Amino acid sequence: MLLTIAIPTYNRSKSVKKLLEKLLPQLIPEVKVVVFDNCSSVPVSDIMNDFSHPGVSFVRNKTNVGMAGNFIKCFEACDTKWLWVLGDDDYPYANAVELVFDNIKQWSDASFINFKSLMASERKATYAVVGAKGVIEGLDDFGNLLCISLGVYNMHKLYTGMRFAYQYAYTIAPQVAFLLTGLRDGEVVFSIDELIDFAANDTDAKGFWSWVSLSSVIGSLAELPLNLDGNTLKTFHTHLLTHIKKPNELYEIMVRDAKYNSDEKLRIFKLVYDRSTFGKLFNNRMPSFIFYYSKLWLNKASSKENDAILDLTIQYERIERV
Repeated sequence: MLLTIAIPTYNRSKSVKKLLEKLLPQLIPEVKVVVFDNCSSVPVSDIMNDFSHPGVSFVRNKTNVGMAGNFIKCFEACDTKWLWVLGDDDYPYANAVELVFDNIKQWSDASFINFKSLMASERKATYAVVGAKGVIEGLDDFGNLLCISLGVYNMHKLYTGMRFAYQYAYTIAPQVAFLLTGLRDGEVVFSIDELIDFAANDTDAKGFWSWVSLSSVIGSLAELPLNLDGNTLKTFHTHLLTHIKKPNELYEIMVRDAKYNSDEKLRIFKLVYDRSTFGKLFNNRMPSFIFYYSKLWLNKASSKENDAILDLTIQYERIERV
């Protein structure tokens, strides 16, 4: 076996079934598929009786370990050289496995291969960089790196990053921590090939990322021990800021969202801003932060909302659901 395709999932058997229907015709003896069921209400394996295939197996967690935890399960259980973690609602093109093999054979010594999507629409040719510094400076779109389904990992070269995947699981991006800390002087390839048909995605709006949750944690990746020079670190911050909502955007989300009480809105709003400063006292978002934080405070002052303890379970619905 050369390649493991790991599919982390939770309570989305319909999506997994559709995904396997796309994958099975592409499987060859050098590939296996492992579905990581994050303790779904009904075990995924019980529903997938139609997929009795020697190249497909199911692993069920004893409890829901969260989205990031299930990603890490995929990394830790991999026993092949290469790993492709494929989101359960990211449906591959009919030649996706062939393209993965073309790339891992051409770039057999690479540590990681990132594949193109619409997010990296400006990528006109395949190129390679070396080390975390090279990735950060050569990256054409942070979202394209963040998307779990667009990367294939050489586990023989990256495994030392596992402890940082655990340590930074709360960022909802353990795969980025795993890659950047395990990379050392390894080669990273940004491929021109596209694997995922994002137009076929059929997940409803409730299944999308919570921008509030993501904005409040993703900035912590800046604390990874990468020993970057000042300019490269600044570039890394710029990448991270693309996934931290600006104060005006965050305000619009939070005033529409009834699941946050006024105190919680103020706390989260300040937390997101703090994470966007990367340890500095001021940044260019500060005037906007003060303005919209004041608006939230005035909303609180004029409301008659009680101070009941708020159940934040819904805030992490996406994290728990995957």
